[in-house]
Amino acid sequence: MNGLELDVQATLERVLRAAPHTSVPLVLREVPPSKTLADLPLAPIYQGNPEKRAVAVEINVAWGDEWIPALLDVLDRHRAKATWFLMGDWAEAHPQLARQIAQRGHEIASHGYSAVDWDRLDRKAILDQISRADQAIERATGVRPFWFSTHKGVVNEEILKAARELGHETVMWTADTVDWMNPTVEWMVGRVMKKAGPGALILMHPTERTPEALDRILSALEARGLKVVTVGELLSTRRLDTANEPDEVSR
Repeated sequence: MNGLELDVQATLERVLRAAPHTSVPLVLREVPPSKTLADLPLAPIYQGNPEKRAVAVEINVAWGDEWIPALLDVLDRHRAKATWFLMGDWAEAHPQLARQIAQRGHEIASHGYSAVDWDRLDRKAILDQISRADQAIERATGVRPFWFSTHKGVVNEEILKAARELGHETVMWTADTVDWMNPTVEWMVGRVMKKAGPGALILMHPTERTPEALDRILSALEARGLKVVTVGELLSTRRLDTANEPDEVSR
């Protein structure tokens, strides 16, 4: 995560413009870290930076369309953005809905092209799955995805290498609702909130009970003071607290 340093010149200018006997906030600027994701060993990402008081909601979409509008409405009510991992063949079958997700300000990611057994694919087939998904998702949404995950969360060295070769980082999750097994809403909320600390990645799918569970989870996260951001925001080096300038200087 970026560090912070005092912008002396900007702070001085702010002080000189201020009325006498008043206090003004310091001007801070972010300093890039010496390491980024690209410098880290090749590995799937299960967790964001725990120093960020934020979480990300991941929604894997491989089938159906009936519950997606309700999920979008819940996110809108909470003014939250999610990262939608779209399967390529789903985006081809539902291009208008895929584009709507993007147009409503959500982050678009890749869930591969189709529901294959990733652990049985050779390198050529893995590359084909990822590249075909990129093309299908971009045609449907106008967005070329950066984040990537596989069907059923299968991961191995060949998948990681192929994903990075094609310009992706592979993302898993911290807390899984397991909503595809049709548990109760109460069970899903409890399961997620046990692990929903700063930096958590929360996995969901568009099922019948997921919108209600998402609504309750977002309320619980808000009560804990955790901001809901996209995977890209959570895993970026950018700080979420630079707008809060607690330190002041008096003139």
